[in-house]
Amino acid sequence: MVFISVFGTALSYYYRAIVKFQKMKKTLIMLMLTTSSLLNAQFVLKGKIYQQGQLLPNANVVLSQTFLQTATNNNGEFEFRNLKNGDYTLIISYLGFETKSQQVHLTSDTVISLDLNPASVISSEVVVESTRKGNQNIASTSILKQELEEKNLGHDVPFLLNQTTSVITTTDAGTGIGYSGIRIRGSDASRINVTINGIPINDAESQNMYWVNLPDFVSSVENIQLQRGIGSSTNGAGAFGGSVNILSNGLSNEPYAQSSNAFGSFNTLKNNIALGSGLLNQHWCVEGRLSRIKSDGYIDRASSDLKSYYVSGGYLSKKTLVKANIFSGHEVTYQSWYGVPQVRVNNDSAGIIDFINNNNLDDEDAANLLNSQRNYNYYTYENQVDNYQQDHYQLLFSHEISDAISLHLAAHYTKGKGYFEEYKKANDAFGGGLFSSYNLPDLIIGSDTIVSTNLIRRKWLDNDFYGITYSLNYEMNQNLQWNIGGAWNQYDGDHYSEIIWAQYAGNAPIRYRYESDNALKTDFNIYGKANYLISKNLEAFIDLQTRTVNYQFNGIDDALNTVPQKETLHFFNPKAGATLRINPSNTVYASASVGNKEPSRDDYVEHINKPEPESMIDYEAGYRFKSQKLLASVNFYYMDYKNQLVVTGQLNEVGNPIRSNTGKSYRGGAEVELKYIFNSKWSLDANATFSKNKIKTFTEYVDDWDTYGQRQINYSNVSIAYSPSIISAVSLTWKPIEDLHLQLIEKYVGQQYLDNTQNQSRLLEPYQCLDVRINYTLHNIVVPEILFGIMLNNVLNEMYSTNGYTYAHFSGDRLYADNYLYPQAGFNVLGQITFKF
Repeated sequence: MVFISVFGTALSYYYRAIVKFQKMKKTLIMLMLTTSSLLNAQFVLKGKIYQQGQLLPNANVVLSQTFLQTATNNNGEFEFRNLKNGDYTLIISYLGFETKSQQVHLTSDTVISLDLNPASVISSEVVVESTRKGNQNIASTSILKQELEEKNLGHDVPFLLNQTTSVITTTDAGTGIGYSGIRIRGSDASRINVTINGIPINDAESQNMYWVNLPDFVSSVENIQLQRGIGSSTNGAGAFGGSVNILSNGLSNEPYAQSSNAFGSFNTLKNNIALGSGLLNQHWCVEGRLSRIKSDGYIDRASSDLKSYYVSGGYLSKKTLVKANIFSGHEVTYQSWYGVPQVRVNNDSAGIIDFINNNNLDDEDAANLLNSQRNYNYYTYENQVDNYQQDHYQLLFSHEISDAISLHLAAHYTKGKGYFEEYKKANDAFGGGLFSSYNLPDLIIGSDTIVSTNLIRRKWLDNDFYGITYSLNYEMNQNLQWNIGGAWNQYDGDHYSEIIWAQYAGNAPIRYRYESDNALKTDFNIYGKANYLISKNLEAFIDLQTRTVNYQFNGIDDALNTVPQKETLHFFNPKAGATLRINPSNTVYASASVGNKEPSRDDYVEHINKPEPESMIDYEAGYRFKSQKLLASVNFYYMDYKNQLVVTGQLNEVGNPIRSNTGKSYRGGAEVELKYIFNSKWSLDANATFSKNKIKTFTEYVDDWDTYGQRQINYSNVSIAYSPSIISAVSLTWKPIEDLHLQLIEKYVGQQYLDNTQNQSRLLEPYQCLDVRINYTLHNIVVPEILFGIMLNNVLNEMYSTNGYTYAHFSGDRLYADNYLYPQAGFNVLGQITFKF
């Protein structure tokens, strides 16, 4: 009975609870729906942008804290859809007007109106407007000043671009300071066009870019845009792999002073100081920077002593900018160009002994190799250095003729002079000490005839590069924008070599000059670009460029005599494409571009058969998606080469290696980019490139040490050297508080071949590197800002190499291949403190 009573009471309470729940259920459901609706609401933010009461078309509108941005239409209107409730910042900008920010607290559909004020002075951005003006078809990445400041602890420019899509970087010294290089989509530096303020910087003859000549230049840079593929028409050498367009500092309206000091592994030291006057008398500005960077390098003796300065001043008004830039870099780097034999990198004892015997190393060189580690340096002479200074002078002029038309002109002059010094032994395997190599007679002493000597030589460059660039831009409305531009540039370069010491000098005078050469190269181009809005969502572009190159130099004729030669080349480089904006979140595009590139100085001077210019058709197509928290894209490319110049192992009549035009070759792949904001504290930035890079037919020439001739080996459908099929980069950023940024940085580069034979014994192993970057800012502690930065490089202490080369030869019936690698440093640290006044 008790059990029944208890059960009945419980049942009664349960029934009454059910009744109460039924009464509350409707209220609970309504409350949950209301809360869910509020949390997941999708709102619209739209508005109109005016300037002095007139609607402003084509203004740039960015919604910060998201990946969303747009441009106002012809009625000055913009719109963002599907926004969650919260706080946002609108940033509106337009050339010739002051940038305006507007805070928005979004809890419902919102409409705003903003009026931009005309800028009191013209923006420095107009300097690069024509070379960067393009379209949505160009695969590109822009790195702004704030990000550059966080990264810039003294490394060369390539290492600040290392996380960019399809980019590989390398450095001879193993630390990112000194001689560093960059490849884009597998293309080397000679196929990457570099400009500063629209002015070409690549060496005119080799078309290479020597970043070591611009130490700490990033401290005076506003932003960097990297374009992949042919990109838009620009000035300078042909862009086959990509373009790096640099905009130097704009003249600041406010006075400033700052100093950065970095310290780290391998006795690395960086010091700089920068000052700016701000606007004086509402129109005048001047600023400057002085820097030095020193490092012992990871590779033995691969030290760097780098100095630079930057001075800029100008006059600014509402419609006119006149600006003068003077900047210079002086580098003294101990040579580490030789690389490290792979057997030494792998600590292969038996292989090291074979290498010593096969290469006939003397006792001194053998001991150097045996007693070293993976940071071995072949050179031991105390002054085996590269010593070069480059001074740049730029005069920039921009003027807004009307609201629709602007004119930009620039004059420039670059002076370069320097040498690299070498100690050559009398018994050098490559004839480095032979009198006959220096146009000297053998030395007869009594009954002895001396045919070689230990000596020290310097190889000099003394060159001048000057010219003008120009562009006229038209932008009346959103429907049509066009510009016409181009450049005339001339290079006048002296090459000469001298002996500064010899053990047996004979009758040779002091600083005996044993060779001398002059080259004169003139480069003229003109281009026209137009973007046209066919309909509300469909935009087309066309870009036409003609380029003429005249080159005069001394080369070798069939009788092995040095004779003057002249080459004139004419190129036509058309580009066209279209962009379809399906809706604000989804965009597709496609383009086709033609590029042509002249051979380098060495290709002409060292040739057997006259080299032909390279040409390429670059097909690009892609898809982009953007939402409030996600930015994703995939870009497909196919770069179809004709007459690509590659190293084959072939030697010319005097025994120097040459590049030869090869048959059909191509690069094809997909570039995937992803950026995601998890919340206010966490974000992800990732990219990956998957590619196939092939030469359809290739002939290798291999030295035969028994016959002193060469053997030929034919290949088909082989991979292009230094072209990995996978490249990826990931950055995970955590901001636990506003002024503290912690970043985990990963880079992966797949297997690369050291030549075009696809031989498994001549490859560069895949590598993965993990870095950690920490940035922290203090405000108003003694000075307005103190920035702390620390870079933990290669935290997993991976032993990897980023570059190399190979030399193959037959001895008997056996094929030998000596691989040389450029190892990178293991775990190392670099820290910096910056004071901003």
